[in-house]
Amino acid sequence: MNEKEKINLKYYKDRIEKRKFNEYDIIGFLILIRRHLDKNVTPFICDFADGIAHRERDRGVAYNNIHNAYGNNFEINPDGTVKDFYGISDVAWASELNDISIRFNIKITPIVQSEILLCIISIFQYTLFIDKKNQTFNGRHEIIICDNGKLHFCLVNHFFICYAKLDNAVAESKYRNKNLEKPIETFRKKGILYLRDEDGIILKVSKK
Repeated sequence: MNEKEKINLKYYKDRIEKRKFNEYDIIGFLILIRRHLDKNVTPFICDFADGIAHRERDRGVAYNNIHNAYGNNFEINPDGTVKDFYGISDVAWASELNDISIRFNIKITPIVQSEILLCIISIFQYTLFIDKKNQTFNGRHEIIICDNGKLHFCLVNHFFICYAKLDNAVAESKYRNKNLEKPIETFRKKGILYLRDEDGIILKVSKK
């Protein structure tokens, strides 16, 4: 990093470590670190960093997943998973953020990992996946709340396929078993990260 980037990084490091950040900080943080990432080590985070500037995606990890699933007619494997579709596991997410922590000397606790994921989920609401070569629609990012109140970040074509999930947050009852169709946004109140839409608070992130 050059000296200017180091000054900017110091700002985001402070916001993250003190848990003062929201999705708008994460947008700036991902833009800043984007060129310093290794796609072989942090493929999901690199894809999100690239996606900030490109709301219609025709490449990248998420695009490849939905493109493969669509190309396979959403075939289901014997174990119940979708053929050639690989979402973000808890282990993979923790591993990528551990690399970010070491690479940029930022302390990232388990609850911060979840908060960053929620910010990213909010940021990428409505992102589209377009096969520009064939001019076909492959899917979009959407967020659904299951009947148990858990948030699932999905890739959608004709089917909802879970790409990532947030375990340590339970949605308010009125949002359960629903697709979050209205624009959402993260915000903080008394140190806690919340997700809301125009109708009110959807959920908050708590420690596991």
